[in-house]
Amino acid sequence: MACGRSRGIEGFEGDRSQSQSDTPKIPGIPHQDAAGVLEKLGYRPNSRDGILAAMRYTTILESQPDSGYHAFCPTLPGCHSEGDTLDQAIENIREAVTAYLESLTAHGEPLPIEDILIKPLDVTVTA
Repeated sequence: MACGRSRGIEGFEGDRSQSQSDTPKIPGIPHQDAAGVLEKLGYRPNSRDGILAAMRYTTILESQPDSGYHAFCPTLPGCHSEGDTLDQAIENIREAVTAYLESLTAHGEPLPIEDILIKPLDVTVTA
C-alpha cells in the first residue's frame, strides 16, 4: 500500500517532561484545550502511556454494478478495498486503514486529521 502525504498534527506527541498531563501538544492550541479538540476529532487517548489507541475515519462504501462493494477512506489517499458483502468490505477497509496508519507511523509521518464534511444536496434538474 502506498503512503501518500496527508495533513495531520505536526509535532503531535506527548511531552511529559514539560507537563504533568499526558495530553499531546498541538501547535496553535493551548495545552489545556488539546484534550477536548482531540476528542472531537475522534482520537481516544490511552491513559496508560499517552499513546493514541483508537482513531475514527469516515469510509465510503459503494455497491458495484456486478456485485460486491468498493470501500475507500477519503482522508487517506489511495486507501481502498472491496468485499463481496457489506460486512466483508467493512472488515477489509478497516484492515486497509490500519495498515495505512501503521505505515505512516513506521515512516515517521503524522497521522491525518479528518476534515471532511459529507452533506447531501437537493438539486433541481430542468428538462
